[in-house]
Amino acid sequence: MIVGDTEKAKAFSSRLFEEGVFALSICYPIVPRGKDRLRTIVSSGHTTKDIDFALEKFGKVGRELGLIK
Repeated sequence: MIVGDTEKAKAFSSRLFEEGVFALSICYPIVPRGKDRLRTIVSSGHTTKDIDFALEKFGKVGRELGLIK
């Protein structure tokens, strides 16, 4: 998920971890400035309930950080 800002990407990652979701922040110099993002891994071991939980937390934290309206 492209966030576009280093500090917001790191904060998003940290808050998601507190909420029980692992999404690693990937920031400059690994990606170009302004392309900071979160990386997730979804596998066949995840259930629909797991995915719903993660999406709920992405929405909650994204709204907290002003990245999602």
